[in-house]
This record gives sequence, structure tokens and C-alpha cells, in this order.
Amino acid sequence: MKCFSLFSCLFILLLLGCNEVNPSGEKEVRKFVKQWNDAHTQIKSPYLERYYMDIVTYYEKEFTRDHVQQDKNLLFQQFPDYTQGILNDQSEVTKVEGSYLVTFTKHVNYNGVEADYPSYLSVTIKNGEFKIMREGWMHPFFQVLAKVTLSSLITGNCMVILMATVYQTMLL
Repeated sequence: MKCFSLFSCLFILLLLGCNEVNPSGEKEVRKFVKQWNDAHTQIKSPYLERYYMDIVTYYEKEFTRDHVQQDKNLLFQQFPDYTQGILNDQSEVTKVEGSYLVTFTKHVNYNGVEADYPSYLSVTIKNGEFKIMREGWMHPFFQVLAKVTLSSLITGNCMVILMATVYQTMLL
């Protein structure tokens, strides 16, 4: 019975804390992410800073918008042939506490290298415009942890759910 109660509480918490975005909001966020992605060209890169908040968590480090712009400029200086795209134009949008979490696989080409990176953007609305708060890539461990938590919810394995929830909380 305790396992059922714990499962019920965690299930309700997950439902309330992480809701699927409504179709109209999802469409707008996807459009914003597409515009951001399309701006990753040598010609358009000088204007990338407009997509970011004043302070951004950029690959796990806190930077100003100007510093992110400098990093993007450096990327195109080092690799003038750099291109990126969202693999198969597929992304997942989830509303999390007033912001949007967008996950996707970034497909990049540069200097003869072609690679895919599981990536994310955390987007919010500021003064009526979408802005990026966080940009980064997802470590494979977190992808596995998310899958284990989901499969545990389906099978009802309370111990795995509890351990995964505690571990995720420690990381936040």
C-alpha cells in the first residue's frame, strides 16, 4: 500500500510539474527554435545574440548574452564551413514551470566531421518574445535515467522511481 501511495504522489507530481505544451504554444516555440537554428550560418551568426536572455546558462556555465555571441563568432571563425540542423526536423517541447524545454538531436557538419548531439534549449517569454535561458547537450547518462524513470512509471517499480527522483533532485 505504501508503494501505491508513493507511486500515486510521484505520478501526480510528474503530471503537474511537467505538462505537455498546448498545440498553439508548441507551434510558436518550434518556430522560434527553427529560426534560432537557421541563424547558425556564417552570414547570420552575428545576429544570434538576439535569441538569448541577458544571462544564459550556456553548456553548464553562466555567461552574458555578449559572451555567447563571442563564442558563436569564434565557432564560425574556426570552422567557416560549420552547419547545423535539427535531425529529421524532430523536437520535443515540454512546458516546465512557465518555460519551455525543447529537446532535439543537433546534426552538425564542420571541417569534414559529421556528428549528432542530443541537445536542449530552455526557452521563456520576456517582453512578449521568446528568449533562450539555457543551451546545452544532454549527457547519455541523463537520457538513460529519463528512460529508466519512464519505464519504472509504467511498470510501477517504486524503488527505481524514488531513487531516480532523489538523484535528479540532487543534480538540480
